Amino acid sequence: YILGVRIIHEIQSVQVALNTGIAFFSLSIAILTFHPESWLMRSFTGFHAGSMMARKLLPGLLLLPIIIGWLRINGEEAGFFPSDVGVVLVAMTYTLSFIFLVWLTARSVNIKDRARAKSEADLQASKDRYATTLSSIGDAVIATDIEGKITFLNRIGELVTGWSSDE
Repeated sequence: YILGVRIIHEIQSVQVALNTGIAFFSLSIAILTFHPESWLMRSFTGFHAGSMMARKLLPGLLLLPIIIGWLRINGEEAGFFPSDVGVVLVAMTYTLSFIFLVWLTARSVNIKDRARAKSEADLQASKDRYATTLSSIGDAVIATDIEGKITFLNRIGELVTGWSSDE
């Protein structure tokens, strides 16, 4: 419908109505999103870098072919270029558009990845400062987590309890 090619949305010479096509498309999307934990949707809904990249690429990958196809059909019908030139223009436009889209997405993912790496480095530095502070206390220090598991034992704590911090 968008490109104006009628033969594509005909089934046995009977045209499918636009509202039927929209309903079918909506139903397909609903089926896919009904179970976001499925093997297919997990690739798009996850929190990993690949999922983030897929979510960023998807709109462009869905819209660019439609826009480029529409431009080609209308350009040929208006007489701006013949069909063989249209094929070359479409191929070049796809290539350049997808390269730009991949570059833009990779740049965005890299920015988020650098921020994550900086956060991890800051967290490790904070843990190191915490451990240094607890180690320098002259009394026995035994740190535990919420479940009571010992997470830190300074040198004096090792002497008092007889336990090793490696244990």
